[in-house]
Amino acid sequence: LARADWPGLNIRQANGHGLINIRMGGSRHRGRIVCNALWNNGLYDHAPYNAKCPNITVADTEPGAKVAKAITGRLLPKYLPVIAQAVERKARHDDTAAQVAQAARDLAEATGGKVEQDRKSAYPGDMVYLPGLGYLIVHSDQTISFERAFSTTLMKAIKIVGIYDE
Repeated sequence: LARADWPGLNIRQANGHGLINIRMGGSRHRGRIVCNALWNNGLYDHAPYNAKCPNITVADTEPGAKVAKAITGRLLPKYLPVIAQAVERKARHDDTAAQVAQAARDLAEATGGKVEQDRKSAYPGDMVYLPGLGYLIVHSDQTISFERAFSTTLMKAIKIVGIYDE
């Protein structure tokens, strides 16, 4: 590692979620190698509340083996539990988003509405547009909101739209 390697070198975890940036310290860390753990692959939005990625510094005179040992002993024990929580939270979010999108597609199919791909309330594809009724929002608990008017279940929403169409 040399100053010519700016902005640094990246080490990625095998599954692609973890990322550690290693760089020469600037004015604040002169004479140090800075190892920053980072959020990667969309995990920032799923990090536990107030969780920060840790970082460490090592003297820039240390050989690579000592830098690796410092990363293994000082950085990873703090980083891996936090990133594991973020990965789990992202998986739960993605699962819920898939269920919501499926419910929105079901609602659109049953009512002749159109799933809005460019707009979202909480999840991509969670809004259905029906002419005359406006936007219907599908929530994670499978309830449907009629554009800020009221909330109901998926089956009741289908019946209401059927009544509206008559």
